Amino acid sequence: MKIALFLGAGASVPFGIPTTEELKRRLIDVSTDITQEILQSFLSNPEYPDIEYVLHAVRDIKKFGDSKGGKYFFTQGKNGIFQYVRGEIPFDTFVKEISQIESILENAIYQHYRWKTDYNKKLLTIYDPIINFLKGKGEIKIFTTNYDKAIEQYCNLRKDKFKCSDGFTRATLDNDFATWKRDYAALQKIDDRTNVILLKLHGSLTWKKHVEEGIVKTTEESKPDDTNFSGNVIIYPTISPKDEEETEPFNTLLNDFDNFVQDLDGCIVLGFSFRDVGINRTFKKFIENGKTLVVISPHSMKNICENFLGVDLPTNFNGDKSSSRAPSAGNIWCIPDGLTEENILQDLRLALTHIENEFNKSKK
Repeated sequence: MKIALFLGAGASVPFGIPTTEELKRRLIDVSTDITQEILQSFLSNPEYPDIEYVLHAVRDIKKFGDSKGGKYFFTQGKNGIFQYVRGEIPFDTFVKEISQIESILENAIYQHYRWKTDYNKKLLTIYDPIINFLKGKGEIKIFTTNYDKAIEQYCNLRKDKFKCSDGFTRATLDNDFATWKRDYAALQKIDDRTNVILLKLHGSLTWKKHVEEGIVKTTEESKPDDTNFSGNVIIYPTISPKDEEETEPFNTLLNDFDNFVQDLDGCIVLGFSFRDVGINRTFKKFIENGKTLVVISPHSMKNICENFLGVDLPTNFNGDKSSSRAPSAGNIWCIPDGLTEENILQDLRLALTHIENEFNKSKK
């Protein structure tokens, strides 16, 4: 029986890394200039519940400003004025400010999601039982939409037992970076360590575009200031579908994710809200093929019903951990728990029970 793990933002909350809702709250502040006042007007807008909505709105305005229609609008609408406490600004100036706001939000992603050594102790406490649980189920496969390097760091801290294969290969040991080769077999078992296949579907803070080498993985969790690098390789948090998913390496990662998932018997999902269209498409095909999905998060049933199934939350749902089956023709179980060292092993065992039961039924 083949089982894998999928990690969403909730899986990194124990380390102090924010969800998209929390990141929005952290950025709300007293405005000190017109740029900040405009930013705060987005952050305080009740129509934007988290940073995905905020950044998506900012990018929509920027796209419009760069379009032919936008240029006509801004050159012909000379009386268009935005009113702010710190003064009035015309439409064209507002759009220029939007570019600065986009940069502020992108920088905030790197600031709040980079890994800190303070997280290491808790990382081992929480992920030791998770990784060892997966080890007992064969080859370890982990998929994630998170930018942080929790899994890479775990494998590094436990490098005597595990090694991470994420599609990047280092040409020689003294190379400054590894290059994207899509080779998950590069680190197959050649010693006593267990291979951990990791697919970071939305990229990583350490991934960059090198002008000569292409997509590379560095040690720097920041935007590149070296002219040898032309940009970052992450999908910023915006509402799905996300434009970047059509580019490399993300389209390949999503295809590989789909191929890996369809070969599983069960998948355990930690802290994911199911708001990504591409990922949901893979999981829906997975369920339609009679496989089992177990979702662990405090709002797992709500997220599954509203974002994945498109149905109302069951009126008789009481949050019971052992019998929380989602209202679906497929095999979807919800365990309403956050990720803590106290409950993770118990929840994983319960998830395994659900998967085993459904697997055994399918074999009769």
